[in-house]
Amino acid sequence: MTRAQILTVGGGTGQAAVLSALQGVPATAVVGVTDDGGHSGLLRRALGIPQVGDLRNCLAALAPAGNAVGDLLRHRFERGALEGTSTGNLMLAGLALDRGSLTRAAIE
Repeated sequence: MTRAQILTVGGGTGQAAVLSALQGVPATAVVGVTDDGGHSGLLRRALGIPQVGDLRNCLAALAPAGNAVGDLLRHRFERGALEGTSTGNLMLAGLALDRGSLTRAAIE
């Protein structure tokens, strides 16, 4: 019998919720990177990179509960100049610049 192959296409909280429910099931995700809101949009405009917030949400959803990387992707600063900024967005933005593309950043 052939195993089902699962592909999710989307972005935002809906796709992340589906991926979270699929934990442990092999799945491929095509994540939209066109949103321009919030801190992710600020990074997009300031650094000239695609929007990273939806990708961050999907990557965090794939991490098991209590996983340090997942927790780091989800963490938001609560005060100061970075208030509301997600460490995951900063990580992905930095990797995208360092690796030359958001695709490479996501894979690595």
